[in-house]
Amino acid sequence: MKTIALLSWLLCWPTVVFAEALPVVCQEFPPYNYIGEDGRFTGTSTEILIAVLKRMGYEADIQLLPWNRAYHRAASGEAAILYTFSKNAQREDHFFFTDGLASIEIVFFKRKSDSITWEELTDVKDLRIGYVDGYNYGDTMMEALRQAATLNPIAKHIFTGCPLLARKGQLPASPSSANPRADVRLHEGQLPARAIDAGWGR
Repeated sequence: MKTIALLSWLLCWPTVVFAEALPVVCQEFPPYNYIGEDGRFTGTSTEILIAVLKRMGYEADIQLLPWNRAYHRAASGEAAILYTFSKNAQREDHFFFTDGLASIEIVFFKRKSDSITWEELTDVKDLRIGYVDGYNYGDTMMEALRQAATLNPIAKHIFTGCPLLARKGQLPASPSSANPRADVRLHEGQLPARAIDAGWGR
């Protein structure tokens, strides 16, 4: 049985009866869903979700979980809503999706001290590429990496896992989403901006 992925299904079925507080799961994925400095859930997707549920007379009981745990909890029906994530064939077997709420660019992170450049995905064929198992980097990216590079699945969040290993030299590069909020959080603490380079060909 499919469970709700985001918001449109709720809008289309206003007569569905749920408990007053709906169980919602997400991962930390700024700027779309994350815990703010005040300790509250926030982000563009979070604000939309809360506003829609409020109009329907419901509240969101949001729980922040690692990606794979959040995914399986929603797919099994333990949670009513899972957000924010992209669509692929496997995920469509478990969820109903809304129209897109955001556009995300996937880039590579590397250490600035490494003389690595690339213009095409085939340019990384001799590199070890770290990624987060369970994440969807897009069909084109993942297929090219499977064929051309040595992949290293990492069971940590992309903002604290792959870029850190790239900075330490354990991985030459790692793919991640490129957005302003992600960059801010990535560069906090042990990952200073000067240590990490991001882009398709820099």
